[in-house]
Amino acid sequence: HALELAEGRKLPWSDAENMIGAILDSWIGTGPQAAAAGTAQLPDGELRGAAMRRVAEQWARVDLPHALAWAEALPDQQFEITTIGNTGTTPIYSVLRTWNSTQIQGGRTGWRLADPATLAEWAVRQPDNQQYLNTIAASWVSQDADRAAAWLQSLPVPARDEALQGIVDEALFRVPADSSFVTAAHFQWTERWIAQLSSDQARRSAYGKLADFWLSMDPASARAWLSTAPLSEEVKSHLSKVER
Repeated sequence: HALELAEGRKLPWSDAENMIGAILDSWIGTGPQAAAAGTAQLPDGELRGAAMRRVAEQWARVDLPHALAWAEALPDQQFEITTIGNTGTTPIYSVLRTWNSTQIQGGRTGWRLADPATLAEWAVRQPDNQQYLNTIAASWVSQDADRAAAWLQSLPVPARDEALQGIVDEALFRVPADSSFVTAAHFQWTERWIAQLSSDQARRSAYGKLADFWLSMDPASARAWLSTAPLSEEVKSHLSKVER
């Protein structure tokens, strides 16, 4: 058995990977539960941890909900994400990394979730889950805005507002400049999420940021929007007169 051989020789995962990687992947393809049970029987150590992460990653590719349930049930899992993309080494993170394909755009890392609905159901049960909620919301709105909006309404108000603020901030960071029409459509899409913020102060601040960005990119269409924007006349006048 390749796993036992690698363990008996005390090989580090970097050396044992070629030996057992193909066997693990094939085993997972035919029976991930058995593969998970087999790796769990290995003695504690680097090889066992790496093998279990391999199982978690490959299982998530073929059966996401069951892989997540298995990884979540394992003892001593780490769940905290302090920054997007900065994750731990326990199997739960291998499942999450499979669900999250990272893209580097404009110097930022964005997460495009393969199955936001399943991950959302899991995330709401976790303690200290705001970072998960923010990540899910930001990805989901770009894939299925209506379902994402319905899910956001199910969150407690503070959590919902923070997730919405993240959506707005990200939208203002990634403004397309292909044409005046595309830019205007993007800002109008962003306005949809601003309107859902529960705090008047937060909405005013977000509308002000949107107006500022829009005026700097396309003054003509921005001023047309500004004439009907939900901002005070004083704010509208100030924004219109700012030199850019």
